[in-house]
Amino acid sequence: GSNRTLDLFLFPDGSTHVTYSLESDPFLPDTEVSLYGDSFENLVVEDENGFPLTTQSENNILEVETLGSSNILINYDTYSLISKDGKIWSFEINSPVEFNVIMPQNSVIVGMSTFPIDMDVASDRTKILLPSGIAEITYFLAVAESSQVLPSAETSVTEDDNSMIYIAGGAAVAIAAITIKIKNKPKQIVTSPQTTVIEEK
Repeated sequence: GSNRTLDLFLFPDGSTHVTYSLESDPFLPDTEVSLYGDSFENLVVEDENGFPLTTQSENNILEVETLGSSNILINYDTYSLISKDGKIWSFEINSPVEFNVIMPQNSVIVGMSTFPIDMDVASDRTKILLPSGIAEITYFLAVAESSQVLPSAETSVTEDDNSMIYIAGGAAVAIAAITIKIKNKPKQIVTSPQTTVIEEK
């Protein structure tokens, strides 16, 4: 297919929801499609009218029975596009077409291997349009959805920060995350002679 759209929705649990739309030749009995990632869940393949299409997959190649269909819409979830090292998450893909990445809520991007074509924020999620080729985005989640429970004194501060996020956007999230990091650091190196330097920062 020539006309393709690819949208990748990233979630805080490390999963990616992939929506891939491409043209197909209605006169061909089947079409081969390369999927992104190497493990797939909740795979749904439909034609332009929303009718499910029969598929067979081997490795990350999907064979779709497309006789009479001029467009294929593929939706699935995968955990193989995102990895995590400490608190830093990393999303990596090699795409033959330009694509949209929709970041998780409360995520702060710390690195991008390629310049985005466009960036936008909708429903508290950053949407990035990237060119074809290899792309890597590293980020952390400012509001960690984990089993760590904050002490009650800090919980009220977090609630205040949330109301600020809607006013100031992502900047408030980043500032909140940085102040938490700075607060935590001196505890680890109280005996160090550099403590005063850290406090001045």
